[in-house]
Amino acid sequence: MGQSEKPAPPLTDEQRCRFSLLKNVRYHEDREGHFASINRALDLFVLVSGLGTVIALSDLLPPWARVDGRWIAAATSVVGAVQLVFALGRREALHADLRRRFLALLADLDAENAKDTGRRMRALFGDEPPTFHAVDKLAYNAAMTALDRPTASMIVVTPSQRIWRNWRRYEGVQFPRVGDAQAAARVPAWWQRPKV
Repeated sequence: MGQSEKPAPPLTDEQRCRFSLLKNVRYHEDREGHFASINRALDLFVLVSGLGTVIALSDLLPPWARVDGRWIAAATSVVGAVQLVFALGRREALHADLRRRFLALLADLDAENAKDTGRRMRALFGDEPPTFHAVDKLAYNAAMTALDRPTASMIVVTPSQRIWRNWRRYEGVQFPRVGDAQAAARVPAWWQRPKV
């Protein structure tokens, strides 16, 4: 799908609603994936280190590979405690639930019920945790692409902001639009989408 560089016509109520729903679906998909990856990695660590504790305490290892099983057990306990305290599984489930709810609204959206769908969408905003702004801006760009909007309206997210998007909220950080004069000089060539 190509990006038009000429000014795009204003969005209809249905398109505005579709844009917001697409943006929210993409946002929660990104956050859900983040928590799922961390949770799986920590689950794997707990399982492997638990097995390592059993092996270390059973003296089955050769003398050169022996490790004090108490240290492995302590690390397993710490990682398990981190999972419980930070509730990574619950955070993943929250974003999965919100993504499904926004997708359900998107599936029911048509020109006749756009205002009602928009109202129901705004009601979901109260269930959302605090926003991670770099994730939000990337979701905005994905929704703009899905609706074939001009590249100039997209938002610049730097490589470091992309890397840290799920770890840092970037609250108060200004994200310039690609079309802004000062942003044009800061947009790296690799970010520019090829014309189709």
